[in-house]
Parts: sequence; C-alpha cells; structure tokens
Amino acid sequence: MATSTIDDLPNEILEYIFHLLPPYEDVRCCMAVSKKWHEIAKHVIPRVKHSFSEALGIQNVSWEASCSKRNSITKRYAHSACRHHDYMYVFGGFTSSSSSFNDLWKLNLSNKSWSRISVDGKCPVPKAGATMVAYKDKLILLGGLLPPMHGVLHQNRRLSNHIHLYNISDNRWSEVEMSSHVRIPGLAGHSATVHKDKMIIFGGLEQRSSGNDVYSLDLCDMSWKEEIISGEKPSPRYGHSQVFIDDNHLMILGGVNNEPLVVFDDAWLLDMSDEPWHWSKIDLGILAPLMKTIWCHPVCKVDKYILIFKPTSGNPGMYADWFPVPFPRCSSAIRTMEEVNLNGKRGILNRASSYDKVLDKNQPKKYAPSRSKKDCLSNSTFKSAVIEMHAIDTSNLLSQGRLSSYRNKFRPMNCPTDTILYSVVEGNGELIMFGGIQQDVINYEDGTEEIEIQIINTLRVIKVKRKIV
Repeated sequence: MATSTIDDLPNEILEYIFHLLPPYEDVRCCMAVSKKWHEIAKHVIPRVKHSFSEALGIQNVSWEASCSKRNSITKRYAHSACRHHDYMYVFGGFTSSSSSFNDLWKLNLSNKSWSRISVDGKCPVPKAGATMVAYKDKLILLGGLLPPMHGVLHQNRRLSNHIHLYNISDNRWSEVEMSSHVRIPGLAGHSATVHKDKMIIFGGLEQRSSGNDVYSLDLCDMSWKEEIISGEKPSPRYGHSQVFIDDNHLMILGGVNNEPLVVFDDAWLLDMSDEPWHWSKIDLGILAPLMKTIWCHPVCKVDKYILIFKPTSGNPGMYADWFPVPFPRCSSAIRTMEEVNLNGKRGILNRASSYDKVLDKNQPKKYAPSRSKKDCLSNSTFKSAVIEMHAIDTSNLLSQGRLSSYRNKFRPMNCPTDTILYSVVEGNGELIMFGGIQQDVINYEDGTEEIEIQIINTLRVIKVKRKIV
C-alpha cells in the first residue's frame, strides 16, 4: 500500500500552511528542508509584508495585546527600541519612580517571549530618551536624559552625548572613542535614521533649549560631521519622529519645544542627494492637526504608509510634564534616586509617587483624597480616550512634495486606551508597540476629576485580521 507524505500535497496547500507560521525563523527553516520547500517558502515573507501593507490601505487590521508575567520586561516609558532580524531590542527608559534603567532586553518576534540579556563590556549609564538603531550586526545607542545626581538639589538637566555600540554576535557593549574634532551636544528626544553607512540625527533637547541642527555619523570610521543646510530650516524641537524615505531622503514630523511650550503641526523633507543638503516644508493640508500628537505618540513607516497614532480626545499639550521628566521640580525624584535600576536590577518603586496620580492642572477642581474610590465608582464616569491609527500615503512625496491619498482615520479592533511615550517598530507583516504611559480620566458626580496614570509593559501587536477558512 502506497504511503503519502507532506511533499505529496499540492504547492498551494503547502504555501497556505507556511503562511500560518510566524514569518521569521520558522519560515526560513522550512526553506532549508528541500528544494521544493525552498521554492515555495521563499515567497512567504514578502507576501506577508505585502498583505499587511494592503490591509493598512483598506483598514483591515486588528490589535492583539499580551502582558506576560513570566520573564516579563519591567514597566517603562521613553525607552529605546529597534529591530534586528528576528528580534526587537529594548534599552533603558524611565520607571514610575522617576529613576531609569540601563538594561537590555530582546523580544523573540516568533513567539513574542522576552529575555533579558546579560551583557559584557562597558554598559551605558541608566537613561531615557536616547535613540537606538541597528546597523549590520550592531546596535548604536546615542544620547539620552540622565537621572539627577543623588543629593544635589535644583540641578540642571543631565544629557548624554556618548555613543555605545552593542555587538550582537559578541554580546558586548563598548563606548566609542570619537575620531573627529566635531562634538555634538548632549541630547535627548532627538531622532536618528541610518542611510547607507551614515547615521543622520536631527534636533533634540539640549542643555538650555532645543536644537534644529543636523549631524551625520560616519559608521565606518565613527566620525561626526555637522552638515551644512541651505534655505529654511525646521524650528528647534524634540520628541519629533524621523522617517526613512530612501537613502537620500528623510522626513521629520511634529515635535515640541517647551521654552515656551509649542506643539508643532508641521512636517519637513531633507534632501541629501546633493551638497549642500536642504530642507523643504511639506504641504500637509488637512493633515496638519495630526502632527500635534506626534511628539508623545511616535510614528512608524510601513512600505509606503506612515502610521500616526492619535487619541480620540485630549489636548496635545496635556502631557507636557512627562518628557522630559521635570526632575528639579519633583521632590520625589531626588528622594528615590537610591532606587536607580542598574543594569536591570529591580528597585523598590515608590507607589506613593506624585506620578501615580496626577491632577489636571488646567482645571481648578480638586480631588478629595479622603473619599475612597470604591465609594465613588457608582457615581463616576470613565472618559478614557482610545488610540486611532491614521495611514498616510507617501507615494507622491518626492515627486510632488506632499502627502497624498490620505486614508481616513480608523480604529482597529480591540484598540487600546491612549498611551504615550511607547516604542513602535515594524516586524514582518505586523507592528509591535511596547510600554509607555497609559491614562484614565475619572469624572465624579460632584464635578471633581481624577487622572490616573500607570506605566505599562504591555506588548501590543497590530496585524492583518485573520480569515476563517
């Protein structure tokens, strides 16, 4: 009696089975089984990516959330994150007690499991608001906001301009000794993208103000260059998003400047194809209001779409006290510096911190602490905003200098409560959003209002809605 094997299945059935696998290492393992499997499986990942891009265009995506308690990463916000092959790496960030981390974690994108990396070498100091990008087999960490020195009152911001490299294959941190005379200032909330063998950075929070300079780091000899830019420039800012368009173009969107508070609603294109480089302001039209939320809602580019995350309600400047964290004005910040989280060691978080319950400073109402929440919930209403996702088509950006084919706002299934200062990276056929600050607003019957803040370690994945066959 003849026996059948999986190889006897039609190619269409095998391809369907391969599409059910996580589009990472599992699919590549299938490619190594046989020539037939290789020919079928090699198309799976590109098609998964294409399907995701098409789903964004027709608004056919959904949210999935996971909050694993086993081997779970610590809650944080304003951390650094990037993807390298089958893993997402996360470094540092702030805690709910205003201290910061210098630990390094990686997320296996196939099974969405976390593991903390025990790293050799010279580790970066605890900080937040740094940039981290992947280049070849390395991660490049730049800048960041440092916690205040213990016991020193009314101190200025402490900002880093150091570069650390994490060698993935050697599992080792190293601090870069710069080979040029150009020195960049200490920065936080700046932006960075890699173009060929250069890392381009723009803006950021500096010691006394915000910046709008453009620097390039030659990744071959690790030398800085301050680029000469002709024509009009974007205003100084931090907290903006920087998007890779191609090897010769990048785009910045939104941002904020807090001296005085200005929330920007613009977008700019940097052309690096010829010397000198030059900026051009992008015609946004009806899209301008979307830019006002970007400084605390990072964006992500997938194929031709820029994905902007926006709360359904709220004032764009309402989070202005959250980044940079106002250390000199926060009495609990100095008090909790003994809890600083060095290389992933967990401190005891001060749950009574002023950051656990923050009152709306724009309202003259006061919260009565003697009233228990249990007694009031029956006479209260929750006014939590949820996240909307806007997909903007960049197909005509270079040819016409504008963002075209604007897709209407849509709320994917199971969309979460509004979250800020998270990280978001592109996977294969999915977006991975991690961490941040989540807010709930409680309106009581007597007219008082309470804003509840919590730092989260929730992992959210946006992907194509599954079809039932």
